[in-house]
Amino acid sequence: MTNLVETDEFTAGIYQLEIADAPEGGVLGIDNVPPRQLANRTLWLKNRLAEHSAAVDPHPQYMTASESDAVIAAAIAALVGSTPAALDTLNELAAALGNDPNFAASLNSAIAARLTQAQADELYATIGSAASVVGKFRNLKIDAIGLNNYNCVITADEVVLENGTNKYITLRAVNKTINANGVVGDPLSIMSARAASTLYFRWLWYSVANGLTATLDASSIAPTAPAGYIAGDYKMLLPGACRTDSSGNTYLMQTSTVGLRTKFVPLAGSNTTALLVAANGALGTFSQTAPTWASVSLGSFIPVSRAASVDVTASAEFNGLAASSYLVSSSNVYAGPRSACPPVIGSNNSVGQTADTISGTIMLESSNLYVASNNTGFALQIIGWEDKD
Repeated sequence: MTNLVETDEFTAGIYQLEIADAPEGGVLGIDNVPPRQLANRTLWLKNRLAEHSAAVDPHPQYMTASESDAVIAAAIAALVGSTPAALDTLNELAAALGNDPNFAASLNSAIAARLTQAQADELYATIGSAASVVGKFRNLKIDAIGLNNYNCVITADEVVLENGTNKYITLRAVNKTINANGVVGDPLSIMSARAASTLYFRWLWYSVANGLTATLDASSIAPTAPAGYIAGDYKMLLPGACRTDSSGNTYLMQTSTVGLRTKFVPLAGSNTTALLVAANGALGTFSQTAPTWASVSLGSFIPVSRAASVDVTASAEFNGLAASSYLVSSSNVYAGPRSACPPVIGSNNSVGQTADTISGTIMLESSNLYVASNNTGFALQIIGWEDKD
């Protein structure tokens, strides 16, 4: 017995044995035709499968794994584009949108709640037509240290600065220290060389690029912008002023500003051991009814262009000198204490009596006060002042 001879071909059909077919074996016998056809098909399929398995790319119509990976990577790259790494996943995008599934509606609602351009224009027009804001603040305090020192410390809960186009910015938690001995023209320094017995105004400056700073400036109207800032930046003139002493070092005198009020602060061991003397001795002519007034300029003691009032103390026996009667007034139209137009402050002392020291606040009518005294013991000293705004 031998095996069927198999041929590598796919026979189109399988012969069906008929009733009339006589049984016949052998290579060409009728009984072996159908099995041989099936065997041929089996061999053909076996060989084709072997060829398929051996082929490098048996399915050229389909992508290989590396090709599909490359296509997917290219598609993702095209989708991501130049998106930053922090936003190149769906999770990151969702987080950036606040995980809000209705982000578009939420955004539209937020936009609808804002001012329209017309409303904004109307608002800015109203602000622009208002009077210029010299400076507004809350809980402002400014201290010049005074212990042979150059520092001026500025603190405030809140300040409002104005720029050159009448726009405003509010800054909070202000804490700046100006060094009057710093580089002239630098932020947190003085804008010109210091001079003795001179008033310097405190300015705040702000720019988006450099933030908040402060300067000392001889001008209360046209300050010099510090390095890194320009005249049109946000700025604010603060109340009060610092005053240098008369020494060769030109230290800042000890002063304290709270709100609009500024006062000199005498302190033992500092350069401000006593109040400044604006006038002393016999001045003008004292009279109970018709005094002759002597003018006392305040310009070197307080910023008269900014001050609404001045706080003074008047003494009859200053520094132990001979007792004096005296009168102090805001103008020379006032008469004596026994007239229908008495002065603001007055004391009638004779030698041997207890000397009077009287302190008071005088509303300014000019840059001068007016005094009349009859002896060397009189002295008028400056306690401080209050700004107009």
